Amino acid sequence: MRPTRLEVEGFTSFRQNVALDFSPLDLFVITGPTGAGKSSLIDAIIYALYGRTPRIGDKAGSDLISQGAERMRVLLEFKAGKKDYRLLRTLKRGGSAKLQLEVQDSKGDWDAISNKVFEVREKIEEIIGVDFDGFTKSIVLPQGEFDKFLRGDPVERRQILSDLLHLNVYEEMGKRARQIETNARIEQSVVEQHLATAYAEVSEERKSELEKEFKRLTAEQQQLSAEIKVVQKIQPWAIELGKERDRRREASRNLDLLVKELTKAETAGRLLQDKVKGYGKRIKDLDGSIKTCGYDEKRHLELSSILPIAKQREELRGAIALSKEELSGLRADLKRLEPLATKAKERWEALVPKLEASDKLWQTRKKEYDEAKKRYGSADAITQTAQDWMAANEQISERRELEEKIALTQKRIEDAETDANQLQQLYDKAEAALREANTDLVELRQRHSVDDIRRRLRKGEPCPVCEQAVLALPKPGKHAAIERAQELVEERQRVRDRHNTALLKKTNLRESLPNEIKILRKSLRTVENSISAAVAKAERILGTAPGTAAGKELEQLAQRVSKFEADSASAAEKLQELQGAESDARDDSKNKENEIKQLSRELATAEGGIADKAAKLKEIEKELRGEGELKALAEEVKQLEKAKRQKEGYEEEKKKEEVAYSTAENQRIAVESDVTSLRKRSDELRSSVEVVAGHIAKLEEKIRKEMSFRAGADELDELNALRTRLETDFRMSTVAITTIQNKLEIIVRGLEEVSQKRSQIKELKARVDLYHELGVALKADQFIRFIVEQALGRLAEYGTHHLNKLSSGRYSFGSETDDFLVLDHWNADESRSVNTLSGGESFLASLSLALALGDALVELSTDSGALSLESLFLDEGFSTLDLETLDVVVQGIEALAGGERLVGIISHVPELAERFPVQIQVKKAIGGSTVVVVGGKSEIKAELVASS
Repeated sequence: MRPTRLEVEGFTSFRQNVALDFSPLDLFVITGPTGAGKSSLIDAIIYALYGRTPRIGDKAGSDLISQGAERMRVLLEFKAGKKDYRLLRTLKRGGSAKLQLEVQDSKGDWDAISNKVFEVREKIEEIIGVDFDGFTKSIVLPQGEFDKFLRGDPVERRQILSDLLHLNVYEEMGKRARQIETNARIEQSVVEQHLATAYAEVSEERKSELEKEFKRLTAEQQQLSAEIKVVQKIQPWAIELGKERDRRREASRNLDLLVKELTKAETAGRLLQDKVKGYGKRIKDLDGSIKTCGYDEKRHLELSSILPIAKQREELRGAIALSKEELSGLRADLKRLEPLATKAKERWEALVPKLEASDKLWQTRKKEYDEAKKRYGSADAITQTAQDWMAANEQISERRELEEKIALTQKRIEDAETDANQLQQLYDKAEAALREANTDLVELRQRHSVDDIRRRLRKGEPCPVCEQAVLALPKPGKHAAIERAQELVEERQRVRDRHNTALLKKTNLRESLPNEIKILRKSLRTVENSISAAVAKAERILGTAPGTAAGKELEQLAQRVSKFEADSASAAEKLQELQGAESDARDDSKNKENEIKQLSRELATAEGGIADKAAKLKEIEKELRGEGELKALAEEVKQLEKAKRQKEGYEEEKKKEEVAYSTAENQRIAVESDVTSLRKRSDELRSSVEVVAGHIAKLEEKIRKEMSFRAGADELDELNALRTRLETDFRMSTVAITTIQNKLEIIVRGLEEVSQKRSQIKELKARVDLYHELGVALKADQFIRFIVEQALGRLAEYGTHHLNKLSSGRYSFGSETDDFLVLDHWNADESRSVNTLSGGESFLASLSLALALGDALVELSTDSGALSLESLFLDEGFSTLDLETLDVVVQGIEALAGGERLVGIISHVPELAERFPVQIQVKKAIGGSTVVVVGGKSEIKAELVASS
């Protein structure tokens, strides 16, 4: 895993947005004062990947939100293998975290992988190759975690190595091998059980028995087939014989029926002849009744045309009487309405001049209000302007205060700039003095290097100068000059640090004051705009520049405009009332005039209607030509309709009798025809019965020549029963033969399968033995433990290379099961636990082991392409090293970096920071820490603080 870009906002000391591009970097140092946020950059990388950091552990992520901020945001882009990934985490204070993991496709677009916490955690561990604990013990080594791989719990170390080297593949292989062994054992048991049960009847003896039974059944079936053929030959004759016997029985039965039917038809003919005579007599009697009923059809038709006219005459007489009553009522209504209409018209005409006067008054008041509103605006607007004017007067003093604050802040900026320049000069002088003291100290140490040689002498070993064996160790000398020089270095370092602290405070103040003056100027512009707007509005309304009494003038003007508005509204209300009264009076007058006109029209219509009805009545009287009244005419019609109904009843009955007569006559003729036909058919049937009897005799003789039957038995029934029995036996024989054949096939196939199953059992047993051995060999406490021990040994070899250089040849690594050891070559190669190392020695050993991990990981991993330590971050320990050891450490780190590997160091030691080609300087500020990158390929300083 190699980070390419980090962006944080609201994260610990980084309140503002900070973006850091790692892509051009190989080796760099993150430097800055204590508490500036150096380690927070590494924490941000860890938090982006795993959602937690070593310092807060599993606590709420809200602890990482900057003080005073409501949310934080961390964006990390990184490479893993050949792919680019992007991971964004955001968190609101008191809320839940949101995250999004993406991968970049070949076109440069970002495709989403997941936004679920559990899925992202699993995916990150899969992409990087280690979990949180492994990451913080092998790739990112934060404060308090640096030497845990060296001196930590052996179980944790084994797990980290297992994750880094992907040794879990062997454990999975072991589990898979043991599962295959179990499955093979089960399959072997199943096959053996199946062989013992399913193939119990399979043998050569059983095969011979079935073959004999097959031959016997085949011979029996051939005999049954011959008997069935004889039956099949006779069956058609028996069927024909049965049909002929049926024909004879049917013909005899039909002959008997015909004789009975003939007798019945002759009797029916005689009865029908008597019926025809009776119907003729009844028809003659009905003709006499029709002539004597007294119906006059001509007079009936004449009365049918006269009766409606007589009815119309009665209706006209009643209508004329009713119209005369309506006419009298209309004349009375007209006489009542005429004086009411006159009074309504007079009332309306009196309201017209009052309405005109009210309208004129409203026009005058409305014009006054419109002119005032057009000139000054509404009363509410004038009142608001007066209030704004008074508020603006109050803001004048606020403006003076802001101008004074701006001037004072500007002076503070100039003073801070002057003080910072002076402090920078003091710091530069202190830095130069410190370098001079360090140089003097180094020269003194070089001049007194003999003492260093004395410290490295060992009794009995050759001297590095004269190469003679050392018999006695000389006493170490005391060097007061070196001690004084060392004290001077420390004193000047304290002075330098004091000036640096003062410079940082003054720099932070200088950087924060421009933002403060910016805020003050913004407030001043707001106040000035408010005052200017109030003056402009007052001047527009008053028509002149406002004076001290402008507020009072505006209030009086608002009262005046408000009075104009009230007078206009009052005049409008009175006008509206008169308009309503005038409209009601006008409508009342018009309505009464319309009612008089309508009554006059209805009166004329009624008079005309009476005249028309009288004329029509006269014409009807003339048309009736003296016929009686309607009641008498209606009675005459009633009598004629009664006679008509009697006549129609007789005629209807006559028609029925005539139909019955015709039907009976036709039936009599048909019966006589049937009698003739029946006599002919009976003669034909007697001849047919005799012919069929001859055919039956011939068939009976033919059948008995082939087979004898019981006396009185039906030949076809006997044959059918015999054939059914023979065919049943034949089918049973066929089933038995088929069953024998199937059993033979099963036996033959079973003999082959038994041989195959025995071979399969043999193969499964060999598979069980093989995977049992493999499963035992790959158990975690055997093979994987061996691999881890070998890896620890190889790491000790690689670590020794670095530790020898860093410790000037004094220490090398060894390993014992799961623990690391150090060999002290200055003490007769004594083997020591790493827990006995001092703080500085422990740092050198931990760094050597971290460098060894980076060198050896690809070689040791089971999948060399799955993971390599492309990044290494160190966050502690350098302050415990002397200058000489520090130089060796830096050389080792420089050798580790380059190519595809990124190495980052976190330190506040100036001597260390100056040794690296790129410095990421973290600076404190009131609004949050900032980051500046110094050095690199372009050698250009780039501040990475985003604008808020």
